[in-house]
Amino acid sequence: MLRQVGKFLKPTTAALQTFGHLATRNRVELTAAQLEALLRAKTLPLSLTLEPGYVILACEGHLVGCGLYTPGRLHSQLPQRHVAPLRFESDD
Repeated sequence: MLRQVGKFLKPTTAALQTFGHLATRNRVELTAAQLEALLRAKTLPLSLTLEPGYVILACEGHLVGCGLYTPGRLHSQLPQRHVAPLRFESDD
């Protein structure tokens, strides 16, 4: 369910898909605009009151995947194969 990545424990995709909706800690709720910016740039300036480490990303109540929070920054840990097919309205 978790694996050691550097000094942090990272949840597996299967763990997030199965239990992520039950999480009450280390969950970051993003707006649609924040999610779009994170997916485009792979990092988002964001100050949170969380300890550094892996977090569950959600948008509008829906689980999106995993991110890595470091002080002042949120880094996408979403596989590119999941991000590449996404299209945003401004791309049309």
